Amino acid sequence: MGELSFSLFFLLSGLAMLARGARFPPWVRYLGVFTAVAGMIGMFRNVTDVVEPIAAVNNYLLPLWMIIFGVFLVRYRASIPESANQSTWDSRPLS
Repeated sequence: MGELSFSLFFLLSGLAMLARGARFPPWVRYLGVFTAVAGMIGMFRNVTDVVEPIAAVNNYLLPLWMIIFGVFLVRYRASIPESANQSTWDSRPLS
């Protein structure tokens, strides 16, 4: 279940980064999708030996993708203008 959850999260993240207007480089977007698909295929290494090479590649891709994803998320957050971070709710108490 853990591998499936990781792979689905990375797939959804990669697909979200593919959306129009996303400010991620194309190689980061496709690396996320590729890593997720490789992870989903590699999950079956305990069922059949046919996917063992894909699982071995995924063992290197997964940590690489997690580092790259984290760095780009931090950079993405830092690039949001300050005015966009302000809440639209008025925080003054009601009188």
